[in-house]
Amino acid sequence: MRVPFAASLIRLLEDSRAQRPEVAVVRCGSWLNSVPPFLALFPASWMENPRPSSEVRYGLGHWGQFADRRGDFHTRNGAAFRATGAFPNPPLTCECPIEEALAHLEMRFPEAVRYNADKGVHP
Repeated sequence: MRVPFAASLIRLLEDSRAQRPEVAVVRCGSWLNSVPPFLALFPASWMENPRPSSEVRYGLGHWGQFADRRGDFHTRNGAAFRATGAFPNPPLTCECPIEEALAHLEMRFPEAVRYNADKGVHP
């Protein structure tokens, strides 16, 4: 699902740039910022100043790591949390300029650019 996800992220950033040109930064606070496959979607600048999440809330930004790909309980992450009391994947907030994120996605995921073109979605 990496290509459709990258294609969707490209569309989101392009739409944001078109509809809100004053917004120059993309930001995400999530446990996903501790997972290499997710980090591959962003340029190196994404991780230059990660901020740990200081407040645990009820959303998926913290607790989503306890669901597996099928939506069931993620046994290994649950066991690690019980054993240590710490999140296996620390929730971090990361950001970078939208233009950098788009350039990175277009360069690293040309299949996603083609996917959008094949679907008739253009910048």
